[in-house]
Amino acid sequence: MIKDDLRVQHEVAVHFDRDLGAKYGVTNGAIKGPGEGEATSPVAMWVEAIDLLMERMKDAGVNFSSVSAISGASQVNHFAFEHIRHLTSNSHL
Repeated sequence: MIKDDLRVQHEVAVHFDRDLGAKYGVTNGAIKGPGEGEATSPVAMWVEAIDLLMERMKDAGVNFSSVSAISGASQVNHFAFEHIRHLTSNSHL
């Protein structure tokens, strides 16, 4: 969370492997396959991650009435990078 003057007030994160990996069987936040160079990421894991973020914020005493917006970011994993690396103008995503 940042304040109006852009100072960081609170920061929280979910690390898929560490926090949810055992439950969803992910490595680097994804499940390799089914095809060569393919990977999937369970939607339920993303939903649970948002719940976990909110729980951690609540436990940290965040006043939700002061929250104006929520933003997030993710990191492109190796599987996606390898696929993108080999794209040509004729490739389909």
